[in-house]
Amino acid sequence: MTTVRFVARFIGSPAMNVVKGTINGAGFQAAGGFTLPIAGAPAGSSGMPAVYGLRPEAIRLNGAGIEARVHVVGPMGSDTQVVADIAGHNITCVFRERIQVKPGEMIRITPDAKLTHLFDENSGKRLAA
Repeated sequence: MTTVRFVARFIGSPAMNVVKGTINGAGFQAAGGFTLPIAGAPAGSSGMPAVYGLRPEAIRLNGAGIEARVHVVGPMGSDTQVVADIAGHNITCVFRERIQVKPGEMIRITPDAKLTHLFDENSGKRLAA
């Protein structure tokens, strides 16, 4: 059976970012020790193993955000695609402006909590908040 998470990874270009971890009261606790924002967790899901899904265009530069080390910078017309590392997780970001960063530099990013997706780690089905 095809899961929602499996299909979500293949729709759109670049593909959706996925990070494993657990749902907690403050957000989503990623493997690697950092917390990602969520708009709301399903009732009774605190402590549940899950997968966090986020489209690259739903990530914003933010001086107060999560620190990430830049690996690749790809100018794409008026957009900039960046692949960055957060605690061992490669995250692809698409910024709707040209930014001046180089591989090895640090940036701070914030996912838009309203645009995140949570998936059950075992079944791959989307969890409704």
